Amino acid sequence: LARPIIASDISVHKEQLSKYPGKVFFSPSDHVALANAIVNFIESEPVTISYDYQSDVIDYARAFIRVFDFTD
Repeated sequence: LARPIIASDISVHKEQLSKYPGKVFFSPSDHVALANAIVNFIESEPVTISYDYQSDVIDYARAFIRVFDFTD
């Protein structure tokens, strides 16, 4: 990824982007907040975000597998 993300603040986005430092959330019913987020992105300096995406993929995979772990 390594880029800023503008995403609606629905639960799945909040969960998937919880550790991602370059996120901006907006309410899906607030078009002004979305427009402001886009304008802020356009007017800001380009950035590259340092983020260990692979680590999160592994963490989510382990959490998913635990859903089906009936050995406990």
